[in-house]
Amino acid sequence: SDLFFLLQRVAGSKHVGEVLPASYLLLERAVIEERKKRVHPVISRAKFIEMGGLCAINNESDLFRASQFLHNLGTLIYFHKDPTLNKYVILEPQW
Repeated sequence: SDLFFLLQRVAGSKHVGEVLPASYLLLERAVIEERKKRVHPVISRAKFIEMGGLCAINNESDLFRASQFLHNLGTLIYFHKDPTLNKYVILEPQW
């Protein structure tokens, strides 16, 4: 069931027990909504920064931490350290 899958996903996360800002969850919802709008679920880094700002994530280090969190959850794929790949954020890991 979906609940069982969700519990497995959360239990296996290295973020269990970590207090996270509500803005991370807002960003996750924004990512999910944005992916529904696109044929190709890829956005620019600039668009991702804009989305972060709309979710009250206003500095790059906080946005990087949020992107790592969402990457680890499997919500998106973002390679922050790669100079070529960091220009894009993949909103649908299964794509």
